[in-house]
Amino acid sequence: MPGRALLALLIVLVAGVAPARAAAAFPPPGVAVLRAPYTAWNGERRGMIVALPSAALATDFRPRLPLVIALHGAAGRARCDTWFGKAPLRGSFAVACLDGQGAGTRGYSYGAPGQIADQLRVPELVRAWLPKAAIDYRHIVLVGQSMGGLEALLAADAAPQRWSAVVALDAPTDLAAHYANVGPASSKSKAMRRECGGSPQQEPTCYRLRSPVDRMTRLGASGTPVVLWWSSRDPIAGSPAQAPTYARTFRHRFPGHPLALRVGRWNHGRAWWEDGYAWLEQAFRMAGIHR
Repeated sequence: MPGRALLALLIVLVAGVAPARAAAAFPPPGVAVLRAPYTAWNGERRGMIVALPSAALATDFRPRLPLVIALHGAAGRARCDTWFGKAPLRGSFAVACLDGQGAGTRGYSYGAPGQIADQLRVPELVRAWLPKAAIDYRHIVLVGQSMGGLEALLAADAAPQRWSAVVALDAPTDLAAHYANVGPASSKSKAMRRECGGSPQQEPTCYRLRSPVDRMTRLGASGTPVVLWWSSRDPIAGSPAQAPTYARTFRHRFPGHPLALRVGRWNHGRAWWEDGYAWLEQAFRMAGIHR
């Protein structure tokens, strides 16, 4: 990696206060948080975060750790260090996340092709920035929440062989139906119009290409395990046209494919913390990843 890029990499071992728990030190002891810029698909400079057990930065650390790539929801940015807290240390894994970059927005990419291409590059970005870190790039779990879940399913279908497992939490899976659900005056629908150049009626192809329910053929043929969680109380992912339809369609088209479903009663976006990241342990088990 060029010298200037190395200088740009900031390793934060002691910083501030965790936003969710004012009394807790952040990062937690034993967890290293690394921040660096990356160049997005359109040439914009955006931010990336990697969090992992501090000891895994040593070249002789064993065993090597699986990598979790986390995709944020609408209006979000790279926050996987705070999303996971002590979990990388307790669970023995590394996690990476990008700020993201859409076609017409930053935080509302909604499956923009360039954003999906950037997500596919994350393992290579991490390897270039941390060539000596004890990460096992044969074992990569892709997870997204809400809009990030939509993008995780799209990235998994784009290159299913890259992932050991894919997890979609509280994810809308039909973008046109999501547009109708949130209403044309919402900030989300305005962002979708910027991303696609218009409404679903004006640009139906764009919305279809960004809808996992219409993009599952390669993933279904791959055998890559899929974990899909949503809530029956959630009007976004739990509405009949969203995660329930994706799950039903996927199971019908690919009856032998490893697919784990969980339907709960949490509020939208809370699946991430349900049962102490139980979805991640589920993905590790289905992928045969032992730490």
